[in-house]
Amino acid sequence: MFIGISKNLGNGFRIGIGTKINLDNNNKKNEKDKKEQEFQEFLNSMNTKTLDSVKKFVETNGYNFEEISKYEIDLDDLFIGSKKYEEFMKIVLDINKIAMRTLEIKDYGVVAKRKISDSVYNLVDFVEDYNKNFNTYLEQGLATKSIEIDYTQYKRVEIKKEKNISEISMVYKIFIYIGVIFMPYIFAWFTLKKGFSKTSRIISFVWLVLLLIGFINSPKNDQNTNTTNTTQEVNKNIK
Repeated sequence: MFIGISKNLGNGFRIGIGTKINLDNNNKKNEKDKKEQEFQEFLNSMNTKTLDSVKKFVETNGYNFEEISKYEIDLDDLFIGSKKYEEFMKIVLDINKIAMRTLEIKDYGVVAKRKISDSVYNLVDFVEDYNKNFNTYLEQGLATKSIEIDYTQYKRVEIKKEKNISEISMVYKIFIYIGVIFMPYIFAWFTLKKGFSKTSRIISFVWLVLLLIGFINSPKNDQNTNTTNTTQEVNKNIK
């Protein structure tokens, strides 16, 4: 349901009031940047309330919101003949229009916030009433019952999962550590086979010996350093 663009329910619910404001990429934020950031946070909170209301409206009719949102289904197809749906969409589109106009003129003050919040809470109240009096609206012919959905007729929404960069870098580090530790052993072992010259074998085994010496001396160096530091501290205290 791309409100303001189309009424398609697939690929999540992307609403106009979720539009991001382009802030200056300066380390030091001026008053204008702070004001824009505060307004962006306000838009995000209003966007959440709007999406919650959309979900509640859809589920009031008996539809599975989570399942429907996995497909590119137009809401118009699910609420044919519903007067309440027409009212609902009018309110939602009004929210989008007010938010977009506010962003165009870059009016991030209290008045702009009040206009947007009033329209969002108008939607919240409308959906609450719709949910509470749904059966009455059905009897009056203002609402419609849910219809059976043939999901095979609709395209499934593909959601790309972003890989965690930290997890990828950790995997690389693990392979690097394994390579640093075990590659000398592997090369030394392979050079014992036929086809390798004495020079290759000497270089390989020297590499292996140096690695082993490094591992063996590391703890000793730490202990020696600690002992030296401790001795110096004691001498200072004595003086």
